[in-house]
Amino acid sequence: MPEEKAEAVGFVRMRSFDTVKSIVEILFCDMEHNTDVNEIMDEAKILYKGMEKYVIKLCTDEILGGIEKIGYPYQCLTNKEKAELFNFQLDDNRGRAR
Repeated sequence: MPEEKAEAVGFVRMRSFDTVKSIVEILFCDMEHNTDVNEIMDEAKILYKGMEKYVIKLCTDEILGGIEKIGYPYQCLTNKEKAELFNFQLDDNRGRAR
């Protein structure tokens, strides 16, 4: 599974596609696997998608853990508490938590 590959590589936050491609190149080199650009790109695409899903899962688990720790239903939290849980920054216009 792509998510398991991302976990095995050790992703805990989002990385650029170029970074993921470089990691794939290094992994293939470490395995002494002779490959071409197409295979590297295909594997990088799979790993990148897996990284996205895995990192989102990690963030979701962290947020849910924070909600459980507070002990109140999400609907009862103030906007400030919600913003703190999602770790929103005032200058963050990307639409996702960091």
